[in-house]
Amino acid sequence: MLEGQNLIAPGGSVRAGSTRLAIRPAAAVVTLEAIEDLVITDEGSGRTFRLKDLASVRRGLEEPASIRLYRSGAPAIGLGISNTTGGNVVEMGDAVKARLAELAGQRPLGIELHPISDQSGSVRAAIGDFVGNVLLALVIVVGTLLVFMGLRSGLLMGGILLVTVAGTLFGMYAFGLDMQRISLGALIIALGMLVDNAIVVVEGALVRVQRGEDPAGAAIAVAQRTKWPLLGGTAVGFLAFSAIGFSPDNTGEYAGSLFWTITIALLFSWLVAVWLTPWYCTLFLAPPSPGTAAAAKRPPRVLRAYRALLELALRRRGATVGLAAALFASAVASFPLVKQGFFPAATRAQFVVDYFLPQGTDIERTRRDVVEVGDWIRGLDGVTGTNAVVGGGHLRFILTYSAESGNSAYGQILVDVDDYRRIDVLLPRISRHVERNYPDSRNKVWKFVLGPGGGSLIEARFSGPDPVLLRRLAERAKEVFAQQGATSIKDDWGEQVKVIRPRVNERNARRAGLSQGDIARAIASHFDGSTIGIFREGNELRRIVFRPVADDRARIEQVRQVSVFSPLSGRYVPISQVVDAFDLVLENARMRRVDRALAITAQADPPPGVNTAELFARIRPGVESIDLPVGYRLEWRGEHGGSQDANAGLAATMPFGFGAMVLVVFLLFDAVRQPLVIYLSVPLALIGVVYGLIVTGTPMEFVAILAVLSLTGMMIKNAIVLIDETDAQIAGGKARLDAVIDAAQSRARPVCLAALTTVL
Repeated sequence: MLEGQNLIAPGGSVRAGSTRLAIRPAAAVVTLEAIEDLVITDEGSGRTFRLKDLASVRRGLEEPASIRLYRSGAPAIGLGISNTTGGNVVEMGDAVKARLAELAGQRPLGIELHPISDQSGSVRAAIGDFVGNVLLALVIVVGTLLVFMGLRSGLLMGGILLVTVAGTLFGMYAFGLDMQRISLGALIIALGMLVDNAIVVVEGALVRVQRGEDPAGAAIAVAQRTKWPLLGGTAVGFLAFSAIGFSPDNTGEYAGSLFWTITIALLFSWLVAVWLTPWYCTLFLAPPSPGTAAAAKRPPRVLRAYRALLELALRRRGATVGLAAALFASAVASFPLVKQGFFPAATRAQFVVDYFLPQGTDIERTRRDVVEVGDWIRGLDGVTGTNAVVGGGHLRFILTYSAESGNSAYGQILVDVDDYRRIDVLLPRISRHVERNYPDSRNKVWKFVLGPGGGSLIEARFSGPDPVLLRRLAERAKEVFAQQGATSIKDDWGEQVKVIRPRVNERNARRAGLSQGDIARAIASHFDGSTIGIFREGNELRRIVFRPVADDRARIEQVRQVSVFSPLSGRYVPISQVVDAFDLVLENARMRRVDRALAITAQADPPPGVNTAELFARIRPGVESIDLPVGYRLEWRGEHGGSQDANAGLAATMPFGFGAMVLVVFLLFDAVRQPLVIYLSVPLALIGVVYGLIVTGTPMEFVAILAVLSLTGMMIKNAIVLIDETDAQIAGGKARLDAVIDAAQSRARPVCLAALTTVL
């Protein structure tokens, strides 16, 4: 047995008066040459040797490598920087770039810096887009109202929009809401709704002024008359989004700020409408001139046509109700024709190539393939660079990205393009190339989405106690996937891997004083080496690994040449004396558990051009027809499962939001008929929603749901103001039918203007 000197002496301590002094010798070795000169003593013969007489000492990399990163084919080191809680990511990005610029002179020659993902730049661009949207919205609102309400009213509404947006941003700051993708999206959604309340006040004041009233008195009267109906409508408008704000699932966490941002925006728009808008009206609206009142008595031709149509519909009540019911029934029946989705694809100029080899593949083979694929991809038109990682996933760089765990048979390539519109063309081309040139591999080429994602789009998870039976169930599910034309078919356990299992002779092992652990450690030391010390180099501690030369551990047959040290005899014995045979067996390299139960997930994706919901509808019956033994269960994950979780989260909170909406309307009218009329009209919005989505081919995904919620709130608010006006005219002594028609006519222009500005 050979013994060597300690590389770092532990030292001790001694008391000196009231002080305790440490006794710490200097390190035994400080260079590789010093390690080579270490003296080794053979206890048996008493002879001494220098370490370099028996072994070669060299500096090297960890073998086998665990993970490797490449930027456009060149070896790279990844650095991830996260923002502090509540920090400004744009300021952080600027600070990081400034510091990197300061250190540029210290960077070694040939080392280059390339960003894989710069969130600060994305946020800056998104905020710039939002500012552009605000300016565009201002132009749209002013332009639309200039056409339909005149110069003064258009300028007035433009000023109101700017004040409302500024107040909303201040409210977000006060309540600690960050400027991020969801809150910016909420502001863009709210832009079309911010002027609705003000349009009601301005339109009402304008009508009164045209009838001969003073602008100040007219504006104040309209504001006093409509403030509570507008508040009720505003409350209904933001309560429509409350299910998202309070949803307990991942979607609620991702999109929760949308509700709070819209709430602040709409409440501030109401405050501006009833407080600031009357003052604006006194400044911008011209006093009535002689003849104005007479001209105002005759409504425009469009309103006269609307009144005639309304009178016809009310005279033919049965036909009108029947037509509405038929259209509603047809919309419900046509809803299955609407494409389904979860979250829309991002406009990020980057996409992902996942590359899978059979489980257990050596990382060097995976590295070679991934580098070759990356070289080929960089030759495609529009590709500006690649970021490839082998043996695992990238550092997490956005919320919706989930990195693959360590796996030597896995590689991932992030592909940068000059325009995100090129991605749809590149995806199938890259997938076909990999399938054709690397037949033993699997690949998945996919885009990022604007929301919770990750994994495959279609996933069937089986859970139960027996891993063998779980694999059989997953294989049957994958057969169904293949029959229906799915691509990228796999499971999250991967293939079973080949393992050499020594068959230990327990009797001989006990005679030699050896355990199975001793034998396993001897095999590991022979092929992977054993750590015999630590070498301190500056601030770094590096392991010193002892192992045979490469030729003695390069082939599997050499496992029979391993020797195991016997503590009883004090010498090494051949492994063949304690191991009868070496069996080649298969075992699971990766097994996953969900809620402490074994679970395997069969995964697939739709081919290019095929809607996920359509493929899932074909796959679902075949997978659900698989007989499950007692104690086993099937759960759908992927896009369908994520959508179900999101819907379940919304369903858990939606009754409270809907109940609050109903309560607001009941409290506002203190009656039953008016709320009943309002909520009977809301479902009719489904007619336009369904046929609009079918004609345009737009899927019913998260953004479309937001649009429906916004539409619902706007409809209820318009109905509240309309019915309140009808009640006021009835209370003034007008006949009910005349009150309904006159109120509808008076509300037609502000409702159309609000809808038009929202759509534009």
